[in-house]
Amino acid sequence: MNTSANKTPIWKKVAIIATMMTFIGGPLTGVMTYMNIGLSDSFALAWLNSFALSMLVMAPVGIIMMTLFEKLVTSLLPNLSKLQTNLVIGVMMALVMESVMVTMTTLINVGTADITVYFSAWTSAFTATLPLGLTVGLIMATIIKPRIQKIMRS
Repeated sequence: MNTSANKTPIWKKVAIIATMMTFIGGPLTGVMTYMNIGLSDSFALAWLNSFALSMLVMAPVGIIMMTLFEKLVTSLLPNLSKLQTNLVIGVMMALVMESVMVTMTTLINVGTADITVYFSAWTSAFTATLPLGLTVGLIMATIIKPRIQKIMRS
């Protein structure tokens, strides 16, 4: 039974999501920025810009994609266990969210004046962060997501 006495306040829910996004998006956009421009005097500002814009875009995309992927996987693969479903969703989310972050980061740091340079920088940043992105995605889907969902429902 959920009474107002044991409900999680909205500000705590927002703080949890913001903290989670910072710990995921910060390192990923940092590596992506490094792959785009290297370690230069402008690195910190470039990373901060990439991180901020990526988080603004990633938050709504993440919420929408998580919902769509959950419905898609459970309808197309109804016989999977909860763990298997979460693993499939985790990989899908990792690929989509990393693609969103690397697109935003590369747009900010490289631009599209020379599309060949843009795609080369995008590919380099995506490839460099793929192992970390997949690891984070699987941890999110199997360990953190169920706990977050429980908090959000309260």
